[in-house]
Amino acid sequence: MRRRRLPRRPIIRPAIPGGIAQGPRRQLLRAHQLLESGHHDEAANIFENLARAAHDRGLTRHAPNLFLQAARANILAGRLEAGKSLIFEGLEIFSQAQRWPALARSGQRIVDELNQLGQGNIAAEVESWLAKTLPEPLDSYTQPPQKSARPLPLKCPFCGGVLRPGEVEMLDQFTGECPYCGSAVREDE
Repeated sequence: MRRRRLPRRPIIRPAIPGGIAQGPRRQLLRAHQLLESGHHDEAANIFENLARAAHDRGLTRHAPNLFLQAARANILAGRLEAGKSLIFEGLEIFSQAQRWPALARSGQRIVDELNQLGQGNIAAEVESWLAKTLPEPLDSYTQPPQKSARPLPLKCPFCGGVLRPGEVEMLDQFTGECPYCGSAVREDE
C-alpha cells in the first residue's frame, strides 16, 4: 500500500518586528521600480496606499517616508497639489512623534528636491512650515550622519528604496534600518 503524501505548506516569512510585512514589501519594491522607470502615476498610488496602511497600523517609523515617496511620485507625475498635501502629511507624522532630526533632514531634502524640480513655491511653503514647527532652527540639526564601519548598499535589497546616509538609522556599526520597510541592511563582506 502506497503512502499518501501530504501537500507542502507554503513558507510564510514573519513580518519584521516594527517593519512592513512580506506582501506589502513586494508592493513597495514594485513602487520603487515604477518610480525609477518613470511610471510616476502608478508608483504614487502604491506608495500612498502603503503609507496610509502603515499609518493605520501605527508604523510611524516608516509611514512618513512612504508619504514622502508618494508625494515625490505625485509631483513628478504633475499632480502638484496632491504631492504637496502628502509632503505635509509625512512631515506632520515626524512632528507628532517629535522625531526632530529626521524631520529636519527629510524636510531639507524635500526643499532641495523641490527647488531642483522648479517648484520653488512649494519649497518655500515647506521651509516656512519647518521653521514654525521645529523647536530649534533648521541648521542646528545638520550634524554628520552616523556612519557604518562598512558602506551600506545604495538601495535596500528587500524593497528597493534608496538608502541615503543621513536618513538611515544605524542599528549597530555595521547595520542600518531601511527607512521604508524596516529591514536590517548591511553591506556584504
